[in-house]
Amino acid sequence: MVRSCLSLAMTFALLFPAAGFAAKRDAAPPPPALRDLIACRNEMDGTRRLACFDRASAALQEAVATEAVAVVDQKEVRATREALFGLPTPRDVSLIGAGVSQIESVVREATVNSDGAVVVTLESGQIWAQVDGRGMRTPRRGEKVTIRRATLGRLEAVFEGGTTRQFRRIQ
Repeated sequence: MVRSCLSLAMTFALLFPAAGFAAKRDAAPPPPALRDLIACRNEMDGTRRLACFDRASAALQEAVATEAVAVVDQKEVRATREALFGLPTPRDVSLIGAGVSQIESVVREATVNSDGAVVVTLESGQIWAQVDGRGMRTPRRGEKVTIRRATLGRLEAVFEGGTTRQFRRIQ
């Protein structure tokens, strides 16, 4: 019993660090300009270290200026994710990721199309159309709405008062 527990513990110790290492290996390496800047931290001599940082920071600044490297903060990433929420995107776009599970907005305009489905334009300009065919009142201008991911890849709009219907983004 002790031997099998020890064997199991050793198996976990060997597998889990390897899995963590493999995940890190699959991540895209930093661009050369950033990698060179990071490498300057390894320089022990103060004069050479400063010269390295000066050289590498100038190269990084040039890379940003020529758009070889893009620098974005979390606020910009979040705004991009929200702007693309509900639209089909390539799976390999690592900048966008799957970080947004819902957006909250306000109805700018709502109409009913010829099929009887509600079409909602949000403050952001996004246009969403009802797809579940269930009747609902037309949302009012200024009404709060949360659009969220639901089961099986569906998207639901939850309006003030709790009305929840399936929607898809059309623009």
